[in-house]
Amino acid sequence: MTTETPTAHARLSPSSSKRWFACPGSIVLEAEFPNKANEYSDEGTVCHEVAAWCLKNGTAAHERIDEYIVVSQDGEEQRVAKFSADMADMVQAEVDVIRKLADSAQLLLIEQRVDFSKIVGAENQFGTLDVGIISADGELQIRDFKFGHTPVKVEENTQLLIYALAAYEDLCLSFDITGIRLGIHQPKAAGTTEWTCSVEYLAGEFKQRLADRARAVSEAEQAAGAVSGAAAQA
Repeated sequence: MTTETPTAHARLSPSSSKRWFACPGSIVLEAEFPNKANEYSDEGTVCHEVAAWCLKNGTAAHERIDEYIVVSQDGEEQRVAKFSADMADMVQAEVDVIRKLADSAQLLLIEQRVDFSKIVGAENQFGTLDVGIISADGELQIRDFKFGHTPVKVEENTQLLIYALAAYEDLCLSFDITGIRLGIHQPKAAGTTEWTCSVEYLAGEFKQRLADRARAVSEAEQAAGAVSGAAAQA
């Protein structure tokens, strides 16, 4: 059996926000060099797919051992990767953690698309969070699976902060959100790491930083376009 994984990307991709926060011009430079998949990224895609499937359906990861799952992106020749028993053990451990966290939650979101277009003043700017939880005490948690070997810092993680801000703005009228907790689940690297911040920080200082960085990206794109246009006319 072969199953599909959804693919979609925004121009201001939250997953690459660490780069464009640090260097707004990186989006222009990287446009000519799209990311190329490899066996390690394919493994991460497969593990994400199965983790989401387990959480959505109340199923177990071992049910999909030896299944071939589509990992190619839009426009690419179809590629598949096999979900192994070792992957199943790793994924199930993380799924069990999330299920425990969500046991008494007010809300659980799995593979939820969140939109931050209004915040950055540009259309079709969105991302897909792995797991969102509003706990019994009102804490908004954004949990992210990273199945690679390279540790990723959770402190001030812009990808997760963008997800949190977009989710907060969508949910704050329906829920009394008391705080923000980011969690990265890295079974091959740093284990599970967490970082917390206040709602005031997220909806104030970070929101302004995001809008400023998005504006800087637009300015870099406009400058690059002007240079390209002048070169074409020369």
